[in-house]
Amino acid sequence: MPMTELIGRIISTDVQKRQIVITDKDSILHPYRVPESLDIILQKQRAGWYVKITSQEDLVKRIDFAQKPADWPQSGKAFQKPRNERLIVTQMLIKTYADLVKFDFDPSDFNFAIARRLILDAVEEDIDRVMKIGSEQK
Repeated sequence: MPMTELIGRIISTDVQKRQIVITDKDSILHPYRVPESLDIILQKQRAGWYVKITSQEDLVKRIDFAQKPADWPQSGKAFQKPRNERLIVTQMLIKTYADLVKFDFDPSDFNFAIARRLILDAVEEDIDRVMKIGSEQK
């Protein structure tokens, strides 16, 4: 049986079952059995690390540290969820208006339901204007 080498990123290790699973650059999972003689090396491995596995079929013969290959695809970190500017402005207006409402109410006469309605009505009334002001180029 020929020996094969594969460089990949560790997905998981199971010391009790003596197993390691790595993924290659095409995101294909490769599960391997690890012999007892490599227990100490297996214990040191962590998910996310890159390794070079030398194996015969699905039995590991050697585990070596490896650098991330240059042709490896970018991780999900490159994706950034788009910001919801309208939501951010709405949150800011609610906070600001809530702070202002404190000055307009007598504490003995305070009614949460009325204050809440006043704040949300004011935000609805002002949000489009504030968004327009924020989008104007200077």
